[in-house]
Amino acid sequence: MKVKSFLISLLLMIGGSFGAFALTLGTTNLSQAVSVDASVWDGAYATSVNTDDVDIIGYNGSGGEVSLSSATTLKIYTAKGFSYFAGQVTNGNTYANKTIYLECDIDLSGHAWTPMGGKTTYFMGTFDGNNNTIYNLRNNSSYTTFGLFSKVEGT
Repeated sequence: MKVKSFLISLLLMIGGSFGAFALTLGTTNLSQAVSVDASVWDGAYATSVNTDDVDIIGYNGSGGEVSLSSATTLKIYTAKGFSYFAGQVTNGNTYANKTIYLECDIDLSGHAWTPMGGKTTYFMGTFDGNNNTIYNLRNNSSYTTFGLFSKVEGT
């Protein structure tokens, strides 16, 4: 189990090279991994977030709903923010030329995870795991690709 947790940590630190390894995570079920002080995902993809969940560099609002699609740099602070980002990628936001920083450990709690993106939509930005860990990844078994991202391009 330590090897699998280390592998995910290593993959998140790699950032731009992450996509080359995403498919290797597909058969990994970390439902037994321990996640201390991680932000816990409830299994639902968020449809909105606020400034407690993400920080858009240059955003000067105060706690209201924010739009991730307008960001050039995004910092994710909660599992809710991470799930919203995932939904945005799946719904067509490629985040081309944008940098996403993960600012906390995330516990996916063994909920079925559908890889971000799809057959024609890819993540095209830079994802920097910032030495954080995503625990308890369990891929949706009805999906044809495996990992956090279905495919990355140009990262």
